[in-house]
Amino acid sequence: RRRAAVSLSMSAAASGDPITQLDWVVETFQQVNQALSKTALGRSELIALGGLLAQISGALLVLTDQLSAATQHYDRTQAHRPWASGAGPSRCVTAGSALQGCREGIRATYLAAQAFRADLK
Repeated sequence: RRRAAVSLSMSAAASGDPITQLDWVVETFQQVNQALSKTALGRSELIALGGLLAQISGALLVLTDQLSAATQHYDRTQAHRPWASGAGPSRCVTAGSALQGCREGIRATYLAAQAFRADLK
């Protein structure tokens, strides 16, 4: 099976810092996207990429679940903060509700990726 070459630095991936690791993931995606644009894909590659897309979106669902507790804490601390403009948290989108919106979009992507892959099989 033919694979496009993507050069990656593993030092960032080995870092214990989750922000550095996710930044590395984004850079990797950008490199993969550039390589994919120059690659002819057959059915087996599309099936494999559909499976990877489902795995990636599944991992993003887990990430949003992990961030949920932190955003709930953030929202609680913001609720106790004095608002100079008079617009309290009830008039603002909370971090938790924004994260939930992200999660719903990622879940739709996950389901669509699974359907894409199943349609190709």
